[in-house]
Amino acid sequence: MHIDTSCGLAYAAAVCRLAAGESVFAERSSMAALSGNVSVTATLGGGGLARGLTRKLLAEQTLVVAKYTAGRRGGGWVRAVPPFPGDVAVLDVGQTGPLRAHTGSVLAYATTVDVTTRSSGTTPLLMHEGLTAVGLAGTGQVALATCGGIEHIEVPRGEQLIVDSGHLVAWSAGMKMKSGPLGGPLKAVLTGELWVGEFHGPGHVLIQTRAAADLRGWLLPERANANV
Repeated sequence: MHIDTSCGLAYAAAVCRLAAGESVFAERSSMAALSGNVSVTATLGGGGLARGLTRKLLAEQTLVVAKYTAGRRGGGWVRAVPPFPGDVAVLDVGQTGPLRAHTGSVLAYATTVDVTTRSSGTTPLLMHEGLTAVGLAGTGQVALATCGGIEHIEVPRGEQLIVDSGHLVAWSAGMKMKSGPLGGPLKAVLTGELWVGEFHGPGHVLIQTRAAADLRGWLLPERANANV
């Protein structure tokens, strides 16, 4: 199974190309199109009911995901699309090593990728939109949905990177990190940088140019104003 992207940077889609008999997991309601020789079944996405319930309750992933399988005669493809405008990052977990990903960012993944819930670190809240991160391990590709564009940042050993929690997509699972308000509570309120994550290299961090909460506020200003 191999994942390509199409439709440019602003409205990207993940094109999952399957060899004969291969399968891919995709988040519920994410399929935009598929070839005629691909069948679909509903599944818990690997790991059984207990792990599926944990992903649903703690990581904002859907309990049931779709499993698409190409027929035995020839391959096929599935196009999975994010629920909001933005790019799609395709990562090979076998090459990057285990990752942690922002809750709700996983769009599609190979059946050989193990998706679990993991604590975001010793500090209980790294991301202001969730208490946990999704763990990605095993082998194969995973497609992550992002808001806006994508930037990959390598953090060398001995260096640090600070990322606003709303712009964080994924990072190397072995990176040391801590989280909190940027510059202390008062400065954080004045600057609007209420919660950030500090990552210590070596490792790899993936960020997005837009924050999902800001996008929702722009699309639904009346709801955002009601929460003020």
